[in-house]
Amino acid sequence: FWFASSALLVPAMLTPREEQEMAEVLESECAVEMDKLATLCRLGIPERLRAEAWKYLLGVTRPEKAQELSLGKLMEQRYLRLERAWQSDPQLELTRRIKAEVRGHHAAAPHLRSRQRLERLLRTYLHCHAADYTS
Repeated sequence: FWFASSALLVPAMLTPREEQEMAEVLESECAVEMDKLATLCRLGIPERLRAEAWKYLLGVTRPEKAQELSLGKLMEQRYLRLERAWQSDPQLELTRRIKAEVRGHHAAAPHLRSRQRLERLLRTYLHCHAADYTS
């Protein structure tokens, strides 16, 4: 139950009832009431709710749950299309070079999963910006 204020850690001043109310606002099925959330957050955000609350407060996540779900599905579909495109891309040499570079830079880090994610990210980026790197 801590939040940062003036570089000091100060305990959140929410009562258990207010904390429960904040959780209910965030877990709403239709939409998050932003005014209510902002009011509750003025007294601090409990650690267990902090990540979710900040997504809404910063505008990263839309308050309307249906819109957020639709946008998430759309973004996932776009990414999958891009992933399929670079997997069938004739620029196999570029893919090999990316893998070699990532392996070289991540040799000390044995996290295969993070290395694979970085490779996918770089291939997808280069597929979208191919003109910037091929000329």
